[in-house]
Amino acid sequence: MSLLMQANLQRSAGFRTFLSCHKHSTAAVALTAATAAAAATADSAHPLLHHRNNENLGRLSCKIVSPLVFAHVRAAYPGMPVSEQNCHPFQFSRYLWMHNGVIGGFMKIRRALLSTLADAAYDTVSSFHSDSAISFSVFLNHLPDLESQQSPQVLLQAMEATIASITKCQQEAGITEVSLLNFVVSDGHNMIATRYVSHDGESPASLYYAEGSAFQREPQGGGARPDSATPSAASNAASARNTAVTGEGQYSLKYGEVGTRVAIVSSEPITGSSDWVSVPHNTALIISQGKNGYVSILKSPLASSGKHPRQEEVMRCLEAVTSAAEVEGQALALNRHKRRRIAQSHGSLVELEEFSCTGASALGAGADDGSAALATSEEHLLTGHSGAVVCLALYEDHLLFSGSTDCTIKVWDTGQCKCVHTLRGHKQPVQRIAICGARLYSTAGRNIRVWDVATFECLQVIKTQQDCGALLAMTAAPDGTVYVGGQDMRVQAFRCSTNDSSPAPTLSQDAPPSHQTQPHPHHTKPPHGSSSDWVSRTAALTASMPRPPPCNPDPINDAPSLPTNIFTSDTALQNGTDRQDAAAPLPDARAASPAEGGALIGSSAMADSHCGVVVALALCGAYVCSAGGDAMIKVWKADSLEFVRVLRGHRGSVLSLCSLGGLLLSGGRDNIIRVWDMDALVCRRTLAGHRDDVMCIAGLGLEPPPGAMADPSQPRDTGCSQFGEGALSSAALFASSSADGSVRVWSARCWSCLALLTCQGPDHPLPFLTTLMSTKFAVTGSSDKLVRLWSIEEVYKQAAEAAWGVHDTPHLTPADSAQSSHTAAVAEDGQEVSQGTPLLCQGLTVPSKRLCTHSMNGRTSATAGGSGGGGGGGLSARLEKELERTLREFVRMKTVSSDPSLREECFRGAKYLAHLLESLGAEIKISRPVEDKNPVVIARLGRDKNKRTVTFYGHYDVQPAMEREWTTDPFEMNAIDGYFYGRGTSDNKGPILAFIYAVKEMLEEGQGPDGSLPVNVAFVFEGEEENAYQDKGDVTGSVGFKDALLGNQHWLEGTQLVVISNTQWVGETMPCLTYGMRGMIALSIEVKGPERDIHSGNDGGVFNEPLSDLTKLLASLVDSRNNIMVPGFYSGVRPNTLGAALQRLDKCHEFSLEGYREALGIPKLASAANMREVLKARWCEPTLSVVDVRIGDEDGSGDSAYRFGPTRFSVIPRSAVGNVSIRFVPDQNADLLIAALRAHVSHEFNKLRSSNTVSVRVKSVGDWWEADPESKLFRLAERALAREWNVQPLFVREGGTMPVASTLEKMLAAPALLVPFGQASDNCHLANERLQRINLIKGKNVIKHLLNEVATV
Repeated sequence: MSLLMQANLQRSAGFRTFLSCHKHSTAAVALTAATAAAAATADSAHPLLHHRNNENLGRLSCKIVSPLVFAHVRAAYPGMPVSEQNCHPFQFSRYLWMHNGVIGGFMKIRRALLSTLADAAYDTVSSFHSDSAISFSVFLNHLPDLESQQSPQVLLQAMEATIASITKCQQEAGITEVSLLNFVVSDGHNMIATRYVSHDGESPASLYYAEGSAFQREPQGGGARPDSATPSAASNAASARNTAVTGEGQYSLKYGEVGTRVAIVSSEPITGSSDWVSVPHNTALIISQGKNGYVSILKSPLASSGKHPRQEEVMRCLEAVTSAAEVEGQALALNRHKRRRIAQSHGSLVELEEFSCTGASALGAGADDGSAALATSEEHLLTGHSGAVVCLALYEDHLLFSGSTDCTIKVWDTGQCKCVHTLRGHKQPVQRIAICGARLYSTAGRNIRVWDVATFECLQVIKTQQDCGALLAMTAAPDGTVYVGGQDMRVQAFRCSTNDSSPAPTLSQDAPPSHQTQPHPHHTKPPHGSSSDWVSRTAALTASMPRPPPCNPDPINDAPSLPTNIFTSDTALQNGTDRQDAAAPLPDARAASPAEGGALIGSSAMADSHCGVVVALALCGAYVCSAGGDAMIKVWKADSLEFVRVLRGHRGSVLSLCSLGGLLLSGGRDNIIRVWDMDALVCRRTLAGHRDDVMCIAGLGLEPPPGAMADPSQPRDTGCSQFGEGALSSAALFASSSADGSVRVWSARCWSCLALLTCQGPDHPLPFLTTLMSTKFAVTGSSDKLVRLWSIEEVYKQAAEAAWGVHDTPHLTPADSAQSSHTAAVAEDGQEVSQGTPLLCQGLTVPSKRLCTHSMNGRTSATAGGSGGGGGGGLSARLEKELERTLREFVRMKTVSSDPSLREECFRGAKYLAHLLESLGAEIKISRPVEDKNPVVIARLGRDKNKRTVTFYGHYDVQPAMEREWTTDPFEMNAIDGYFYGRGTSDNKGPILAFIYAVKEMLEEGQGPDGSLPVNVAFVFEGEEENAYQDKGDVTGSVGFKDALLGNQHWLEGTQLVVISNTQWVGETMPCLTYGMRGMIALSIEVKGPERDIHSGNDGGVFNEPLSDLTKLLASLVDSRNNIMVPGFYSGVRPNTLGAALQRLDKCHEFSLEGYREALGIPKLASAANMREVLKARWCEPTLSVVDVRIGDEDGSGDSAYRFGPTRFSVIPRSAVGNVSIRFVPDQNADLLIAALRAHVSHEFNKLRSSNTVSVRVKSVGDWWEADPESKLFRLAERALAREWNVQPLFVREGGTMPVASTLEKMLAAPALLVPFGQASDNCHLANERLQRINLIKGKNVIKHLLNEVATV
């Protein structure tokens, strides 16, 4: 990553710029601002400077490749000489030095300072008149070696000794002048910056720092972002010399990952954002390069004597943080294959390239023993964010909230996998979200927002102090207390006083618009009181996310208020200074400055605060635990923020915390999860397995499954803490997400990894920044802007049965499990280490087919069987999951009937359906009356003459998928935003599988009086429907289908209703019933001329050209107003066939003229003034369309190669063919229309007086079809749809043609019923074909209701 270091320097005659580059640097450091500044980033492989930044720096970047730059802007008067002597930085060996300030009485103590120097240090003095130069030499004098690389501990000690030496000399000389010692030193790996004032009560020189993932120019005027900008004139060395300084812009820090990659230190904030944190006075800031390119920032107090009580703690933290760089981060070793993925960007679908995982070896530490666990790819993708997804929260298992660096929070309906709302208002990237009770809390920048989860209304905005920096950690208590931590390294508590009955307070300027306060249609009141309340309330949210209290009490009105005088706070907060006084009681809660309705009621004492940024918080009973960049976990009393104890053990930053009953889980940059006993406050266990940073940990309680004995000692819900005091943590799962591209699901019973969820990027593993779990799925968020849902129902079910003792297997203790399932080790501090080999622990009796890691080809769920039971799914949920998996497998079969090379794939698809039907107990027959055509699958369930018989028709063949517009693999089903993308999902594989699974569900439910079906069922699935008009078909549709029916009529004997789902809705939201379709005539008009192709240059103009004649004939068919010019073409059209449809369409807004026009992608509709005219033209009037024009004979024998070479513009073809499609309506006759067209073509051709010949050839004919909307069967279908969708369906016609409907009606003497599943936007026959998941599930249920209705007629 290029260091995008832009200070937005104000260019004027009074300012000059000096830069110095260091060849030894490996961590980029830059200083800039009015006096001095510094920045650090950890990527040394790319140039530091970039031409898109300040133009002076841009010029340097043309010649300089260095990750370390010190830049200094010094106030100067015109004519003042600028030299190394009066402009910093100073350099010696690997060190660069700057000083912004003054040494009091410097000239009086200069000789004393020089006398302290050894010879080697004395030789480094570059100026005997500069306090900066001599102080640099004093610093070098305290180093053990001037040439070797030193640790940050040594650099800090040298800096402390430097300040102590200066202070000692001043004291000996009786100097009373104030010293302002803002030193900065860097060796390329580490940087130390100090803010020091020698006298109490005096103001120090200012010093600020900021951190993020990048430092970039803001886009101007909606233009391209910096990473896509056009190079400026100064982008090369040759043009840089005389180019004017132009193109200055605004710059800000960007956030995209968990961790800091860019750190900037400056005497003043150099951006207008709230990214900057004031460094406390008499404090040293230590910035060092860490693991994987991350930057660590720690603070250390300074004392004039060089010794401070907290220095020992800081040194221990530095040792732990620097040792993390030795921990190697590795990607999960997985085989990969390339796939295409669909994603959404600003409302449009775009293509993303990604690599999926296939197989796994050495899945974790100790995995070489061959054991494996469930490894799977994501089941569903949610798109819509334009930034990294960094935090997640779940409400009652059905509302998912995702926070992103795009400054928004999206609300997803997990049932439909759709975004139902977007919460806007934050102006900074959303860092944390948490749910407690009916409130959603979010942090972004230095603001806290409180939202109502029912109405999505923002109830409060709480603003912290201006210079405290971003809030990076948060957790909430049921009484409305919110604990936050961030860049200022303290833990603070705020009281949220929102009240449901009171209006929302006046919000700040970034308050959401008023239209966002409306409740969404899927959720108006928080559900409670159901049998799954316990499970819903214990669903883990994020590492610091609490549970709602029992029975969902009002967290504001019902919870007892905390006394306002029990919290402690720095007295410095009261008087606005940085004094590091001990904690003192707050007499009253006071409003934060500035604040919108919230109150700061407590803050951790500065003397006990973290040495690094706070990135994780968790409530653990009576404690609040915090962790961050200093490798420490600090434990505080929740009611007073009184410091209790520090927990050590991690190497490097601690990134995540999770409360699990009486335990605390922590994960960090050392790739380790530690388990802490919060009663004894000791580490009990260490879990290994991840190969890179543990980014997030989330827990989930296990509900007692059926058959479990009620036991008061078992887990119970006690409030916002994860499981409550006294709960058995063994009845829990937890998930850990990692930068190694995996999520591991662990059992708290045996401390083994039960499942492995993986996702691999093209060049490196895709880090999962956040995760959470529910009873049905795990959710992850990542830097590719996607939310992923992974099915874990089976894992949950088996873990719950084992934890609650449903099986007779003995309960394993953690130690027993560790010894039986993997090698147990002992860490240095004595706690047990469990290697995270993914396997199902003893007591989890999962079938062996679920235990092995198997091939993952994109989005295939690894669970082979259904889920349910303990997962809260039941029969219906289990079969729905099975239906989705079956559809994935079915879509993978390339059953393209028009491609002879895929004939075997089509036959495989037919056999696949036959096996599915056979598994229901049906009689099966595969009929293939035409040898070179695909077979027809016929099946029968039941031959009870006392029951009615329903026949289902469908086709398993699909259209080709050669369009370039496909953004996913068309033959690999992709679940995205509630839709299944893939060829055949809507037309027609999804609907025919819904038929099958509706029958399967009824069989398992035993709905008939004897446990059988209430009706007899027959199935007819053909494989040439999509190829019907590519062949010489007849009125029956596809070739061979009629022969297959005639030869097997006894299979369909007694049919009283034919059900077909091969049409679409008129819109997107209202279910429909189709009662009419147009017929179709496919024909060609061919004009033949000379016997061979003719050269246009040699012989053009001396004869009638076939293509010219054909063009004139085709132009004579339709006039400019879309009127068909064929005499008699409109004869026989039945009037008033639209009435049944208009009765309900007129009352709804399902069809929009403007929306229809936009969907077609045309600027204007032809002569249609209103909806009635458009629908009449689409459904009830005949049309004639020229669909193709080809060169050469129709049989292909005359195709010329000239079309593909440079001669294509100089050859006249000998023949030309125009293909014409006629759609006709009731009560027109196809034969009469064909005769009328032949007569018209002959008449118009004779008018041309051409020597060529013309012919009209009919390729296929399909009759129109119509049903009676007032019939009993139509009305029972209406009831079935209304029962499932809770709305009266629309009655619609279609402009398309399905000759098989009328064919089946005539052959079986039974009415056909067309029940569409798909929406108008499903793109059947087009690229990106899709079917909405809820339509597939509800379609299956509609079929169940329909069969029950038929049985009662």
